Amino acid sequence: CLPDSNYYLSHPFNNGFQGWSVGAFYSINNSWLLNDQTLNIIESTSLNGLELNFGSAYGLAAAYNFNTHLTGEFNWAVNSKQGQTSHFYTEGRYQTNTIKLNYTVFNLSLKHRKEGRSKYFNAPKSFNFIAGINVGVLKYGTDAIESSQIKSQYSNTDYGLRIGYEYEILAFKKIVFSSAILGNIGFNNIYKESVYKPTNYKVSHNGLFGFQLGIKYI
Repeated sequence: CLPDSNYYLSHPFNNGFQGWSVGAFYSINNSWLLNDQTLNIIESTSLNGLELNFGSAYGLAAAYNFNTHLTGEFNWAVNSKQGQTSHFYTEGRYQTNTIKLNYTVFNLSLKHRKEGRSKYFNAPKSFNFIAGINVGVLKYGTDAIESSQIKSQYSNTDYGLRIGYEYEILAFKKIVFSSAILGNIGFNNIYKESVYKPTNYKVSHNGLFGFQLGIKYI
């Protein structure tokens, strides 16, 4: 055994993702308000229906790679557009209602990494499973039917679980490009009870599924 071989056995090859990294991200998300009304529309055979509602989010990210298998990351979505559009009959009329909720969101996640090397780009790569928590602070909300601000009808904070899967590739030695599929599910009821709303509005949870692109500097 050569003298240097023990060193390489105890110090495995590092793909270059080590240390701190900072960057930015942008995502397109399909969002839902999960409540009885939503479930009734999904299960209904009537003309009532839901529209795929897409919103964007952008923000800043900071991460630390503890080793080749584990990373901690903090994300701040400066602005995250969420909500839902529904179509339904009421009092003999067909109506469309769009509820828009804008949040600033803080995400704290752990990534389980599987590093390797890209055959096509000849660069270090990593496949990451993401799990964490998120806390959203409501900035404002609008309701198309009521034509008014509805922030007072919703909780100021939303918190939940964040899971996803991410692909990263290291370019130019210090620049990391990433793409990820992410989902958030809210734990708390975001709707404040009101005598002016039917019962099926009174328990609502945020749901979100999206695609995210990011860039970071190590």
